[in-house]
Amino acid sequence: MSKKLFWLGYVLLLCSGDLLAQANAVSNQPPVLEGTPNLLEGIEIKKASEIEPFLKDKKTGKIEKFAHALADVDEWFFQPGDELQAKSILEKEVNELRVRIENEVGRLIKSALDAPKGEEAANHIKNITLLMSLYPSPIDDASHFRLDKLTKGITDASRRVTEIQRLRYNEWAIKRIQYSLHHYHQEVKLDGINDYKEILKRLSNKNKEALIKKCIEGMSEIDPAFLEPAVMDLYNYAYGKTRDAMGGDENYLIKLANGFANPAIKRVTPSVF
Repeated sequence: MSKKLFWLGYVLLLCSGDLLAQANAVSNQPPVLEGTPNLLEGIEIKKASEIEPFLKDKKTGKIEKFAHALADVDEWFFQPGDELQAKSILEKEVNELRVRIENEVGRLIKSALDAPKGEEAANHIKNITLLMSLYPSPIDDASHFRLDKLTKGITDASRRVTEIQRLRYNEWAIKRIQYSLHHYHQEVKLDGINDYKEILKRLSNKNKEALIKKCIEGMSEIDPAFLEPAVMDLYNYAYGKTRDAMGGDENYLIKLANGFANPAIKRVTPSVF
């Protein structure tokens, strides 16, 4: 309402009979020049009773529609006697908008936390951000408290969504590491030999090629930056076993390293989980 103070003061000046009488009594005032612009020309003066009928059909639709309608009403100019009533009605409607946004944000937070995929959760968080852009600015301590509480809930939910994605990512990474270890054990089995060191000594070049292939196939898409400490330890363990199976052969060690450093590899990130 503060943007309208100049105009409301001007309207009150014109509508005051006493002030007009005083102005007419001053004989030395310069005459109004022909062509002086009328500052009220084209401005529609509204009544407070017009607010609720205007908002009626917009309140039952989308929150965005209701918010934009309230913004339109906030730009209206009211008759001097209706200004206080209009302000009271508008404050009530603005509070209803706050409640609707808070309820919808609560629903979206729950949906984001329950989402089976990261992309779906991200869409819910995006919709929350759009809704918060419509949230009315707080005007007192109570509305400041409500906004702070709502913002904290959104922040906590966003962190929890990120945490859930990371944990799902680690669960997926463990399965990829298990895949690599399974094929490692399949490849290093040699009939009649139980001594592990002896087995490594007898691994053929074909065995080494197969070990490198399965290790890269199973683990190269994992981004270690997102792994929990325990999963990172398992990752290093599996990679280390394949590396040790190369028996110090530099050519195979370089081939293994190149497989993990290949620019063509697309690392998977938690966002897909």
